Amino acid sequence: MTRVSKNILSLAISEGGSRLIGFVTTVYLVRSLSMHDFGLISIAIAVFGYALLFAAHWFNTYGIRQVASGTNSDFVGNFISLRFILSVLIIIIVSIISVIIVTDYRLSTLIIYFTISIIPGALFLDWYFQGREDLVPVSISKLIISFVYLLFLLLFLNHNSIMVVPLSFLFANVAGLILIFVWFNSKYGFIKLSISISRWKIIIKESFAVSFASTLAQLNVNLPVLVVGIILTASDVAIFNVASKFVFVLLIADRLFYSIYFPAITRIYSQNQNKISEIINFVLRWLILFILPLSLFCIIAAEPLIKLVFGIQYTNSIIIFQVLIGYFLITILNSVLGYTLVAIKQEKYFARTIYFGAIANLILVLLLTYHFGLLGTAIAIVTVELLILIAFKLYLKKFVEVDIINYILKGMPALAAMGLTIYYTITYNVALSIIAGLIVYSVLIYLFKCVYKSDILKIKELLLWK
Repeated sequence: MTRVSKNILSLAISEGGSRLIGFVTTVYLVRSLSMHDFGLISIAIAVFGYALLFAAHWFNTYGIRQVASGTNSDFVGNFISLRFILSVLIIIIVSIISVIIVTDYRLSTLIIYFTISIIPGALFLDWYFQGREDLVPVSISKLIISFVYLLFLLLFLNHNSIMVVPLSFLFANVAGLILIFVWFNSKYGFIKLSISISRWKIIIKESFAVSFASTLAQLNVNLPVLVVGIILTASDVAIFNVASKFVFVLLIADRLFYSIYFPAITRIYSQNQNKISEIINFVLRWLILFILPLSLFCIIAAEPLIKLVFGIQYTNSIIIFQVLIGYFLITILNSVLGYTLVAIKQEKYFARTIYFGAIANLILVLLLTYHFGLLGTAIAIVTVELLILIAFKLYLKKFVEVDIINYILKGMPALAAMGLTIYYTITYNVALSIIAGLIVYSVLIYLFKCVYKSDILKIKELLLWK
């Protein structure tokens, strides 16, 4: 099996498996806890996400690029030790702030317990293996983390002790960390940690533009939960989180794409800059053809899905999920444009866009949540993502011409025909209705020349590329 096809299979299994297990975990928590307690867990996890971003994950993109470009063991040792020191400092800071500011004792305790897990998160070596385009260890480790987390919850969670949740999360992350460290040592040798203040300064300085911007991009994901928790209630957080979990599962596609596309486009640019335009437009065209019907199906199926999986008490999550489908669709397009800018060494444009997006996200989420509740939160998220897409396209146009609007418009007749087919046949048989809709869509995108015979050869060439 070739490198690209092996990576696709590994990521499909790991991202699909870990996110599906994570989804099952969420369903179990929702069914086992009250709406209020699930809301508290969601807020604590959001704070943990912020802590991990600032302690370690804001370095990930820089680390991947350094490893993909070729680096020495000294860099790896310094990189890991810096992330560890920062994670300890962040734990101390978050713990102090939680005790002082958070009035709910259970919530502050949950935040502190969850934050401890940033240590194994900071030491995790996913960035190194992604840079090497060796994704099997990362895939297996993430599956182990998801499985152990769910297993501990099934064994020990009860209605009277939600503190089991962060402790289970910690043990699961430690298990995944041990596995990936053993894998690294067996393949690349023992990691020798290095402590060099001067080297740390260089790493921080060089990674600031691209990695800090990536961190701000992630803030757009975590901010809404905290804003909803502050302005509205913990129960509203639970309603929003249920809707976003479905979107999180859909974003398996985005994660799969990023992990393969970014290292590959970085290397291709360093080898042959003339191929960038052809590859970007090819990737965009196929991604759009894939995500349009998936998005339409999710909008149509939102109500029965949420009622079946989470229960009728989460009916208010339906409209939120339908709006957030727009976020899913635009996010995938942003991954193509944004990380292409990084790959062609135009981090400044990537950073400017993310800075703008973070400010716009803060303002719109606060305003629209305050005035319109959860629906306003969802609309704000989609609007910000659309503004980021427009900015990315304008900046990338300086170097590469992309034609997103044309690709979307060419697929709309086929998408409309698919929607009508499902709408008028779904009352007879859901499965057959979906199959019929997909057949109509597939035939029409070929007839409207949205795909070409040469595409099959190009995909085959990419998959067989070693």
